[in-house]
Amino acid sequence: MSEPGRAEALRATQKIARIAVAAAKQQFPPQALVDVLQRFHASAFGQPFIGLDHTFSWMGVQLVCPRGVQQGSVLEYLAEFHSARIEATERLLGRRGDMEFIELRLAADGEIGATVHSIGACPVEDDLALVRDLTELSADSDMLLNALVRQLVSAGGVSQGMSDGDDGVTTLRFALGNADDKEMTATLAVLTSVASGLQASDAQLGLLRSGHRGLCLGGACIAGISIKNQRLMMGLALEYAPMSWQNSKELMLGLHPDAPAIEKLAILSDTCNSEHVSLVRLDLGPAEPPGLQVWAQLAAPSTGVRSQGYSQ
Repeated sequence: MSEPGRAEALRATQKIARIAVAAAKQQFPPQALVDVLQRFHASAFGQPFIGLDHTFSWMGVQLVCPRGVQQGSVLEYLAEFHSARIEATERLLGRRGDMEFIELRLAADGEIGATVHSIGACPVEDDLALVRDLTELSADSDMLLNALVRQLVSAGGVSQGMSDGDDGVTTLRFALGNADDKEMTATLAVLTSVASGLQASDAQLGLLRSGHRGLCLGGACIAGISIKNQRLMMGLALEYAPMSWQNSKELMLGLHPDAPAIEKLAILSDTCNSEHVSLVRLDLGPAEPPGLQVWAQLAAPSTGVRSQGYSQ
């Protein structure tokens, strides 16, 4: 990286630290985040995305990996706090190709978690085989996963990548279109069926039916199915992008009126200086109310990087 590039990366890192201080009011140790981000920026990662969930129990940073970055050196450093899953991560990248972005989560106690994402289309059979290799999926979970994936594919779902985290969670992601009323109706039907199969509550299925059209706004959405400890996790993760800051706040208020993160959204908006939220994630499952995450990209002075597969 050139000296001007390093200087810009350092300024970006310092700005992220200010987000941690301003948004969390010292809840999170900002220096831990600075130390990690400086190492990753030195590897020429692009402008990061900053995220939080409705509980405000963690702050997240997604670092997009440009083409040509030496993944070996990144993985070597990642192994310092990702050691339990580093072999699985190497197998994931070896089978699916390049690392696309790394998601870091900074907890209030200073612990840092990491999830490595590989994005891009891949034959469904190949992804299912890789999931079985990484997770040693139990027979009943394997049968259910296979059935749910077939439903997504039947509605036009396309493999959108896989992620593996140091929390032992492996996630398969599928993109589904909503370009016109017919496609949106088909997508909503299959999402409702898959969410029901993963034990989403009746209330959350109702939320999906009433809210999907307004959330997707004609754009693609991403459905994520996760596996942990050899079993399918109950719940369906749905990602929508982009969304106005006001709409994301109203969504959080509607689902979590007392959420600690509500007052932080304005701070996040001002600090990121972005026109909209890059990604909203709903976690539909048996627990009430559904989980909610909001992510926004730290504005770049020059051309930004693409956001999690939504540039297609």
